[in-house]
Parts: sequence; structure tokens; C-alpha cells
Amino acid sequence: MSWISLTRLRLRGWRFVPGFAWYAIRSSRQASRAAGYRDGALLNDAKLTF
Repeated sequence: MSWISLTRLRLRGWRFVPGFAWYAIRSSRQASRAAGYRDGALLNDAKLTF
């Protein structure tokens, strides 16, 4: 059984980007090491939306 999760987060300002990036990278690494992990990506969109 496969699970797909699509999420979006809009930051309120540039001052939140460093903290968000720190935890997003850590979360991505943790997910990629999980058993059964297939693929994933961290992408940015317009206006501080990730």
C-alpha cells in the first residue's frame, strides 16, 4: 500500500525561512531513511510558499 502526501506552507516573512529550511531539510532526511521510502521532494513556489 502506498501513501502520498502533498502539503503546502506559506511563510509570513523572510525571517522565518532559515528556521523552516533547517527543519525541512532534517525532516526530508529522516523520511528518506525510513523503511519503504520511495521518493520525495522539497520545492518552492511563489511568494514564500513551499
